[in-house]
Amino acid sequence: MSAPTKPSMTRPTTVDQIPKDLAEWDQWAHWDWEWSPDKEKWQKPCFRIDGVRAGSTDPAILAPINRALATLNGRARGLSFVLTEQDPYCGIDLDHCLDANGTIKPWAVKLLAKFPFTYIEITPSGDGLRVWVRADLMPLTGGRGRSKLYHDGKVEVYDRGRHFTFTGRPFRGAPLEIEDHQAEVEWLLREIGALTADGSQASTEKQQPAWPHLTGEELEQALRKVQALRQEDPQFNALWNGGFFRSKDGRDDPSGGDLSVCNKLAYHLEMSAAEIDAVFRQSERMRAKWDNVHHSDGTTYGQGTITKAVDWARRKLAERGEEVEAGARPEAQQSNEAGNKTTKKKPAVEARTKLVVPKTMEELNMVAIFRDNGVQWARFVKTTEQFFGYTVDGRRVTWLASEHLLKFDKSQAYMFNDLGVTLPTPPLRTIKTTWEPIAAAMRKLASEVHCSDGANEVSELLPLAFERAGRRARPQTKDDLLAVLATLRSWVRDPYADMASTQIAPPCVFLWDGRCFVHSRVFREWASLPKVTSRFMAMRDVGRDLEGLGFSMQRQFSAGHGKGRIQADLWIGPADILRFVPDLDADNEVEWDDGVTDVTAVTA
Repeated sequence: MSAPTKPSMTRPTTVDQIPKDLAEWDQWAHWDWEWSPDKEKWQKPCFRIDGVRAGSTDPAILAPINRALATLNGRARGLSFVLTEQDPYCGIDLDHCLDANGTIKPWAVKLLAKFPFTYIEITPSGDGLRVWVRADLMPLTGGRGRSKLYHDGKVEVYDRGRHFTFTGRPFRGAPLEIEDHQAEVEWLLREIGALTADGSQASTEKQQPAWPHLTGEELEQALRKVQALRQEDPQFNALWNGGFFRSKDGRDDPSGGDLSVCNKLAYHLEMSAAEIDAVFRQSERMRAKWDNVHHSDGTTYGQGTITKAVDWARRKLAERGEEVEAGARPEAQQSNEAGNKTTKKKPAVEARTKLVVPKTMEELNMVAIFRDNGVQWARFVKTTEQFFGYTVDGRRVTWLASEHLLKFDKSQAYMFNDLGVTLPTPPLRTIKTTWEPIAAAMRKLASEVHCSDGANEVSELLPLAFERAGRRARPQTKDDLLAVLATLRSWVRDPYADMASTQIAPPCVFLWDGRCFVHSRVFREWASLPKVTSRFMAMRDVGRDLEGLGFSMQRQFSAGHGKGRIQADLWIGPADILRFVPDLDADNEVEWDDGVTDVTAVTA
């Protein structure tokens, strides 16, 4: 059948329509509607922000929110958030849970009651909802997502390896906050039948593959062969990345694409079922169906596909006059007349050039991988949880953990996101000997920032922030107030630009109209700096503690004067929380200095 009219596209236009929790992560991409004749429905493939189609597990697809939004201009595409192992988020899809009038169906009411204070939005189809929470599927399902039919709809739960479309259409005024719901997600998985009563994975859903597990070295060797095949065969590479496979009648045939990939793998991986299975799981074609029981004898869809592929490879080799047992490399098979043994050719030993490990910043910048790509480092800063690299031209790369430096794929993704630079990938066989010494040198050259104040409680940190902000924390006029809020907006964009700023806090705690105001997000960021406190503060902990101190949230607190107007989500509470600040009414604070010279220009 011909494709029906393309559905409409809904997407956010500004970052203010996105939960700040998600906006802080550089994991954004694009998506578009694409008709699938085989399934006779519209699908939503993922695209890089430069318009190239890519899989959701490709590190090069990740981009900051500002770049993702900016590159949507002029394109009829939507916005996606890519879930990875690094972020703490989990997406829950409730498909077909809204009727034609937008009313929640009874089965969905029960599920949504478990998630009352987190962000929920309407999906692109218009009849589904997506619930965003903080949860980890690793202890529940081993990190695997779950998709289950439920009443007349379907429930899907994923926390990695998927891109989730983002419409920016909050459902019934849902808050732009993402809450922690680990226990509720476990309950949900049990409710839809994805977990048994004791919390283990439901045994009726999937069967584990019968092939033996490969060691890390064996898998690495197999992936090297596949990498070479992908470079030599563009058609195979396209299928590997999840591309469409057309059947003889011109219809999209996903199963045919799976078999085509496995045929190639069987031929080049010595017909080793274990290697074919392990390698296929690394491709963009891997989906839940692979491990589902698909045949009457109890074998899975993946096992059946591999069996067909091995048979195909054996026939091809027979046509060439070669008789090869599964698991033996065709090109290397040799006949030994004395013992009729099969041996393999040993690869030639390649000469290796010893890497000179850089010991200074100058030597590091002379390493070819940086020098030839225009990356020149100025300094590195290491904290208890994060690692920062600053270039000589003022740009910054933020790694979520210093350990991520040692893994080239993660380092590549972070540098691509923050610098827009794609470094050449070292050969897999030498990546540990070429990249890890460089990354280790970067860590040694970093200056370490330690905790100094030791304050951990919100009740202690509020007066500390107020005192350090000085006069800025005591606006007298509306122009002063606008300048305070403009300063906060600027600080949110790059809170780690200067570690020394912890000694002069942003005015995230200020007095206005006889009450204490707290910009909780900026306060959390500032308080989590290593020089302020010894731990990373979660938003839910800050909100809980502020409520305990008598504060209440006022969303979209607005202040304006003339053409200038700015809004912020603020907590408002009693001013006596600042009673520990010495000389509260003194006039000898530091002069106003927030870098704002034209409030109207900043806030208009």
